[in-house]
Amino acid sequence: MCINKHYSQSNNHSNKFLLKPNGPLNPFTVNNKNYYEYTSKGTALDKNTNAWPAASVVGSSCLSPGSNPYGFQNNDPNLLLLTPAIFGGFGAFIVGFGYYGHSLTGGYSKFILFVNIYAIIATFGTGYYIYELVQKRTGDARFSDIILPILVIILFYAAIYNLIYSLYPSTFKGTIGDTKITQFLSFLARSVGTISIGESFSISVETSGVQVLTSAEALFNFFVITLLISLLA
Repeated sequence: MCINKHYSQSNNHSNKFLLKPNGPLNPFTVNNKNYYEYTSKGTALDKNTNAWPAASVVGSSCLSPGSNPYGFQNNDPNLLLLTPAIFGGFGAFIVGFGYYGHSLTGGYSKFILFVNIYAIIATFGTGYYIYELVQKRTGDARFSDIILPILVIILFYAAIYNLIYSLYPSTFKGTIGDTKITQFLSFLARSVGTISIGESFSISVETSGVQVLTSAEALFNFFVITLLISLLA
């Protein structure tokens, strides 16, 4: 398909445009920004400034289906960065419930090493997702969109803690529920406390391997708080 199109962009979302008689106006939105496309040569009147800014010419080109003639940048962060935390948390949740009450006696060193490496990868991916989100979004949308990755990381660590305790009960001590549901809720509360205010809710870590895990979650909390402070400053 060969096209010859022009477009102009409104920097102010409240701007209203009218078209001079020499071409139809096709308004459309990309990533919350308003664009105005012309199928023939023309300009648009900005009613706020009463000016006729010239439309930017894209030019003639032959395009294949699904191509991007305007070169718009995608302002959405890469959701693949959240997949280690999402799938890892889901897997840990299922295994933790399945192995409830079946404590193991061996293999802890290799297990906790694998969990720590995976948790660091998942935490880094989620943190970079938030960084991309803050860089690509503007305004209040950045704050509301941060909620999703924070919830993902909270549930991820809650499921990981629950899995570790189900397999190796000596790794944690304190006020922990004595059923599948209440045990998970105890670690969910600890994860929420670590992310938000650094509170453990009377659940203490008893091994150095799990201390590395909790340190990674605390570091994520520090990163998010620092990022939010920088946005508000």
